Amino acid sequence: MKLYNKVGDELYILYHYKEGLETGDSLLIWDGEARRGLLSYVIGHEFITVSGILDELIKREIVEKEYNIMEYSSEELSKLLSRVSSLKIAKAKIIMEVKDGEVTFWSGWIPTREVSIKRLSHNDLTKILMLDKRNVDILIGESLDESEVYIDGADLQGINIITGEKGSGKSHLAKTLLTNIIKAGGKAIVIDLNNEYSGLRVYENGNKSDLFDKIIVLRPGTDEFCFKTSEVGLRVMQVILGSILNLPDRSTQVFTTVWKWLESRGMEPTLKSITDTVNRLNIHESIKDAIISRLSLLESMGLIRDIEETTDLYNLIFDRLREGGALIINLRGLDYQTMLVAIQILISKIAEILERSSEGIFIFIEEAQLYMRRTEWLNLITRVRHLGLYQFYITNTPRSIPPEAIEQADNLFLYRLSDEDDVKYVTSIARMDARSLRELANSIPYRRFILFGKASKYYPITVNNIKIPYITAGMTKRIW
Repeated sequence: MKLYNKVGDELYILYHYKEGLETGDSLLIWDGEARRGLLSYVIGHEFITVSGILDELIKREIVEKEYNIMEYSSEELSKLLSRVSSLKIAKAKIIMEVKDGEVTFWSGWIPTREVSIKRLSHNDLTKILMLDKRNVDILIGESLDESEVYIDGADLQGINIITGEKGSGKSHLAKTLLTNIIKAGGKAIVIDLNNEYSGLRVYENGNKSDLFDKIIVLRPGTDEFCFKTSEVGLRVMQVILGSILNLPDRSTQVFTTVWKWLESRGMEPTLKSITDTVNRLNIHESIKDAIISRLSLLESMGLIRDIEETTDLYNLIFDRLREGGALIINLRGLDYQTMLVAIQILISKIAEILERSSEGIFIFIEEAQLYMRRTEWLNLITRVRHLGLYQFYITNTPRSIPPEAIEQADNLFLYRLSDEDDVKYVTSIARMDARSLRELANSIPYRRFILFGKASKYYPITVNNIKIPYITAGMTKRIW
């Protein structure tokens, strides 16, 4: 391999096709005289155009080793042309600089052309970036050279985005991360839109898995996931009635007055006590009907009940799953309004749990735009995040994620993504220009992703999905 040229922050490397450079490989460009080098990441390939210095490099690389440069026979010339046609150019993005054993962001320094170029193994890269210094080992996949890729679980304690085209492998990675977080003793909540994650309780052969007792599946609206009116609280009830069920402002004011009146007399606000009190009020019938019809709708959802035995999420997470585990909130088959109400209650309960606990928890949310309103999303990103909620958003439409989440994101797991606007939307997390990231995103094979961010020390790392022994579901049913 020879260093041919530099344009901006990209290096052009001349190499023979048998050297097998791939998009996603890492190269150490080392200037032995300066004892300094560049850490670069291959983002694409080009055919060569023989002219000027490139012509000279080809001669030095090929001809000097095998031919007499002074004179060629037609046979020798044919062989030379054949060898030239076997050469390619790799485009490598300069990411970091290595000097005196330390790795820093690139300062703008460049070496001479007289450098050594080394294709780094994953183990080499891990040592250079000090990714082997981990508090908690989390296996995320396999490198291009088939080494296991681990990251530090501590680096996932923030906002993480997994994005790519449908079928590219996002959900599989989410399940891989979840299972290894559980095995490391972490606790998680999964908002499961299609009941895909409950299969992790079972091995592919149908037997109970090692996670069977560490995963609890809750179905909103059943005895598994329901709460008393007083447990939901006045503020959340106001949001549910006013913002989700579209209760008019005047009716919401009356509801609030009734709630406070009941509490002032030592009475518990329940669906029944509120309904009975509203019925006795001397107010316009339209206001009564509006309140009572919404309360009746809430009762029919089964999420809010006038019963004593309700769901204790704190106990489930910090007692039953104290050694690590996950609560799966199964939304499959729920109507839109019921999902919105369930998510509103869940988020409020998570905040309550975290305020009581010194321990944080992870949450995995697939295609959140389908059941989360902007207000809930911003609540998670701002207030609840600081309480210790470590978030994973999994989506094939990253532009559906609020810009506030993109700005705060710690890690990006990027699968193949062809929409230019989607790619541009996540460039700030990748710390790469839109053109280069677009070129990369379009060339990622399915079941492969690039990790950008805190977990990779802000250097892009290419990773392949690995097989896990559980029923992962997620496959769309087909006739053929």
